[in-house]
Order: sequence, then structure tokens, then C-alpha cells
Amino acid sequence: MGVWRRGQRRAVVRPREHTDAPGRARIPGGLEIEPGVAHDRDPAGVRHIAPPHRQEDHVGRRAAVAGPGGRLHPARVFSALAEVVPEGAVIAVDVGNNAYAFGHYFTCRAGQDVLMSGYLGSIGFALPAAMGAWAATRGARRIVSVSGDGGLGQYLAEVTTAVRYRMPIVHVVLVDNELGKISREQITAVRPVWQTALVNPEFAEYARGCGAVGIRVEGDADLDDALRRAFAVTDGPVLVEVPVTARAV
Repeated sequence: MGVWRRGQRRAVVRPREHTDAPGRARIPGGLEIEPGVAHDRDPAGVRHIAPPHRQEDHVGRRAAVAGPGGRLHPARVFSALAEVVPEGAVIAVDVGNNAYAFGHYFTCRAGQDVLMSGYLGSIGFALPAAMGAWAATRGARRIVSVSGDGGLGQYLAEVTTAVRYRMPIVHVVLVDNELGKISREQITAVRPVWQTALVNPEFAEYARGCGAVGIRVEGDADLDDALRRAFAVTDGPVLVEVPVTARAV
């Protein structure tokens, strides 16, 4: 399991010849990371530092894109989530397209820790990791977890454990009704999309049946209020169900 702490915007990986500047971290392979800046790429494939407003414009354009039936682009979800997750929170992120989108569009605040599994086929990581974070901090920090519907389905019954111990975890599930990362891999390999569709429950209704608070976002107009309501709950778990576009990252 990895822990990613960052209080600034993004990181840019640059060639070794730039590593003499202070404040940049070297990583294996002749590259280094410069924190707090966004990047862009010219037609020749060369990366350049982009001013923050360029990155914000990029996120804003994607966030405005809605899919069929009012499904949201993940950029919209994570931009809104970043506004309500408090400083010092612990955020557990699952495996799949949700993790890629989180990395693209969520901006961390001071003192936030992001827990990630390091992949290795560990779909379903987020909710159990969030429960572990709650047990470790015993309420001293706000706990948030993020997953797709495929990941949450792996440990869906653990919602009852969170209810039993009154864990104030906010879990945001991005629902696209498929194993989206696997679909993308099949498409990239020029193969037919095969056996990635999911049959899901109504996740918010399921959470309510377990004794948790369940909130379903029906469209863009619901999202901000739904997240504010979720973070207002402090005496037990909340599950926020958000329909998202199937393969957008």
C-alpha cells in the first residue's frame, strides 16, 4: 500500500538534465518530479510547464461534458469532491478508471493523505482501506473512500461493518455499470469488449438497507448538495452513488 501526500496541484516528470534545481525529487530512470505545477505537451510530444489556469481550463471543459442520461464526467465529480474534503483527511482510492480520474482531477489540500494499493490486481481496496484508516485514527481525521462500482462490489457487505462500528466514512462510488478499465484495455489491444458489463444494485438504496446513509446523485444539479449532505454526517457511514460516463477518464 502506498501513501501519497501532496499539498499542491500536480507533479511533472522531467528529464534528468533539469534535476539540479532545488526542490525537485529524483526518481529512478533518469527522471525527476517537480511538485506543484501542471504540464502540457506540444505536437512534437515535448512536455512544457503550463500555468495553473491552463490546467483549470482543461478540467473545466471536461467537467462540463455529460454523458447519456445525465451521467457525469469524472472531472466534475472529483472537482466537486476536492471542494468539500477537509484538510487533514485520509482518502482511500480504489483500482480502475476511478483512480486515474482521481489523479487527473482531484487537488489535494494541506495534510491530506491518499492511500493507494499499488495496483497488483487489488480491485476493491478502497472501502477496507478506509475502515483500516478509521481504526488507526479513531475519529481524529476525516475518512473518505472512492471506488468504481466494480471495486465496491468486491466488499459491498462491509457496509454493515461500518454501520456496526458507526464509522463516519464517506464513500463515493462512480457507477458506470462495467469494469471500465478492463474495457479500455481490451479496446487498446484491438479486441472486442468482452464480459465487462456489471449488474448492479441501487447502491444508495443498499446502503440505507444496511443502516447507513445512502445518497444517489441523479444529475449535475444534485452533485454539490449531495456531497455537502454526506460530509455533514458524523455519526456513521455515508455512501454517495454517482452515475458517470462509462469510459471517460
